[in-house]
Amino acid sequence: MAAALGAALLAGCAGGAGSPEAPGGEESSVSQDPPGEPSAGSGEEMTTTPSESPSAGPDDGAWQDVSFGNGTFSVPPSWEIDIVGEGDAETPRPVHGRGFCPDDPSLVTALALVTWTDETTDAHEAVAAEAERAAQHFYPGRSPRLTLDEVDDGGEWATVFAGVAMRPSDDPCDAPEAMLIVRGVPYPDGSGTFLFLVLGELGLPGSPPEDDLVRIASSLRT
Repeated sequence: MAAALGAALLAGCAGGAGSPEAPGGEESSVSQDPPGEPSAGSGEEMTTTPSESPSAGPDDGAWQDVSFGNGTFSVPPSWEIDIVGEGDAETPRPVHGRGFCPDDPSLVTALALVTWTDETTDAHEAVAAEAERAAQHFYPGRSPRLTLDEVDDGGEWATVFAGVAMRPSDDPCDAPEAMLIVRGVPYPDGSGTFLFLVLGELGLPGSPPEDDLVRIASSLRT
């Protein structure tokens, strides 16, 4: 599991994507950002949570703000903020847990990323499809079984929580399960749907607290 997550830091996730100012390739490249601004400009916080929604990061000085285009989200101080891409295509890629696996110190247990899809402007449909794509992309050799909660699309944003269960592995760097949160909002020009994805592997020495994953997702503002 961890090996797939580590490789995905370089390769990106499946589905349509591009960079915030430059739409790109035929497959989703979550190392890049979306081509424009989402239609929701209020920075609305996520209302659906597994339990109780923590407050957004910017009110806590210990959390780090991560900017992409005209948007921002926040991550805990223990997270590292990698930069992927070059020049105008440079994009921040926050990750957590690097070094937990002695056999491959580059592996991580969590990440947060911005992407987009040009396949639909229906945010409800887009977040569910992205969760499915992400599970298959990050864990292709682990027979991932995705359990989706009901999509919350009561506001401008659609949000879905998902659990990912994996086939058992003897590798101590492979987690048995993961938590996935996807948020989405359509672009006003009808070009697609802006997507924000937070993924954390559970059951490992370097696994992130689930509440942190929820807080990261809820901190997104544009």
